Formats: sequence, C-alpha cells, structure tokens
Amino acid sequence: NTSSGVYNFSGTGFDAYVTAAAAAGADLIYTIAKTPVWASSNSGGACSAWSAGQCYPPTSYSNLSAFLTAITTEAAGRIKYWECWNEPDQSSEWGGSVAQLVTFCDNVYTALKAINPNFVVLAPPTSNLSYIVSYFAAGGNAYADVMSVHAYPNQVGSNAVEAEQALQFGQSYSAISTAYLSGAPLWDTESSWENPGYLSTSTLQAAFTAKMYLLATPFGFSRRYYYAYDFNNSITGCSGS
Repeated sequence: NTSSGVYNFSGTGFDAYVTAAAAAGADLIYTIAKTPVWASSNSGGACSAWSAGQCYPPTSYSNLSAFLTAITTEAAGRIKYWECWNEPDQSSEWGGSVAQLVTFCDNVYTALKAINPNFVVLAPPTSNLSYIVSYFAAGGNAYADVMSVHAYPNQVGSNAVEAEQALQFGQSYSAISTAYLSGAPLWDTESSWENPGYLSTSTLQAAFTAKMYLLATPFGFSRRYYYAYDFNNSITGCSGS
C-alpha cells in the first residue's frame, strides 16, 4: 500500500504466495502489521525491528479499512485467517499503547467481519502473559476468535529447548483464553529454536521439530506453525530449508 489507494500485490509476491497456497490446499494466515510510513501516526518514530513509523497505529482508520477491502478482494476468498498485528509486547514492533492496540484490532475485526462474517481473526500474538491479559482486560477480547501465542524458548543454558516448554505456554494461554475468549482455540503461530548453539545439527533440529508437533495437542495447542522454513540461515538462530 505504497500511497493512499495505491497497491502493489503482484510485485511483492503476494499473488504468487496466495496462488501457490491455494493450489496446495494450504491455509494462509495474513498478519496485519507494519503501517505504511505515509499512513503512520508517527512517521518518524523509532521502530528498531522495522522502518521508522511502521510500528505505530495509522493516523486514519479509513486507510486501514481501504487496505483490508483491497487485500481481501485480491485474495478472492483464499485467505480465511487474519492476525491482528505481530508481537505488540515488543516495543520494537508496537510503539503505541495497549488502548491504541485495542482500537486498531477493533477496526481490523469490524472491517473484516463486514467483508465476510466467516473470516477468522486471531488475537495479537505475544509471549508475554501480562501484556495479553492487559490487552484483553482493556476490551481487546471482543475482537478475537482465536488465541494466538509465539511460544519461543526461555533460553537458559543448553537445556532451553522450546519443544519441552509447550506445557508452560499451552496451559497459561489456554487459561487466559478460557477467562477472556470463552475457551477459543489456541494457536502457536510462530515457533522454532532461536539459538543454533544447542541445536546445531540436523538431527537435533529434526528432533525438535517432531517434538514441537507431538507435544501440541496434549498441552492445549490446536495448531502450531514452524517459523520459518525458508530462512536458509539468513537470520541468526534460524536454519532450515
């Protein structure tokens, strides 16, 4: 969304991804995040994970609504799941307040449901219990159909392997879902190891991935997504192909 009313779907690979996923019969989750600088309420604001201004809410929610109309039209029903922002508990990715995030997700949820009531909206994914509780307590629970979490490891020496920590995240987030979302499904939308120092061989990585999925159901997760298969060592801590 390079400027108001201007969109580039084919040139960014969006069309190719959606087409390939549909051909493979695969679900897609689209994460709605990274406000275009021209639309940002703080265009010069520091966002260490992204470009300046991208971690802030938009100045006008009509721009967001227009974008959602455009992208759902382009996807033509091939995207059902929509995630509201990414890791807002990290200041590098969300520079606004909790109240502003509630407003953002309210607008996302309202716009998407108006377009298609069968769209499924995921809560903002975090790995911070206190943050997501404060978000739901501020009213954000009204704008989510699925509880989302990023269940990365708490790295403590060589024994911090995320797969065995599914119990910690699953039980905690399931309890929050029961309290605020009437027991909505729990999805882990981003997981992997982050420190290749203790998962440096293909054998350890394969074992990790197997355990990650085997532990999902007993510990409350109905879906878990490995992040990411296509880094090819381009990002520290993530290897795979």
